[in-house]
Amino acid sequence: MKGQDVASNNGNMWVLLYIGGTPGTTVGQPYKSQQPNLPFSAKYHLRWKADDSYTNAEMYNGTAWVDATWDFTGDVYRSGDYVEMRVPLVDIGSPSTVKVHLCMLNETTGGEWSYAAVPSTSFANSKDPDYTKYYEFDLTGGAAPATYSPLP
Repeated sequence: MKGQDVASNNGNMWVLLYIGGTPGTTVGQPYKSQQPNLPFSAKYHLRWKADDSYTNAEMYNGTAWVDATWDFTGDVYRSGDYVEMRVPLVDIGSPSTVKVHLCMLNETTGGEWSYAAVPSTSFANSKDPDYTKYYEFDLTGGAAPATYSPLP
């Protein structure tokens, strides 16, 4: 994710990532009054605070989101307004395809907002939008990520 809010050092700004899997859910994790419906069944939810004070992964256990107890040591890199996270495939079951949705979320009381969706056509920047598009990448193929179209 890249943007001025990544560099803000604001603990109310989050980078959120949902990854598909089974068992999964189409209801995202709540952040104050925001809780998205997801366009695919997600098993994993990764989140990072823009003040770099918290990185966490959760997994859906069939009834609830629970801590995945992943170790992110050396797996999160931030430089200025850019952050990236590395997720070992073994942590998500070594799938041959992966469904993903990424965005930013502001959980500041009175300023709650979701924005910077990836794919960009998933939702309009707003408070508590439902996600409507996602990417599904074939990890066994040679196509570059930029060649994929948003689904559904």
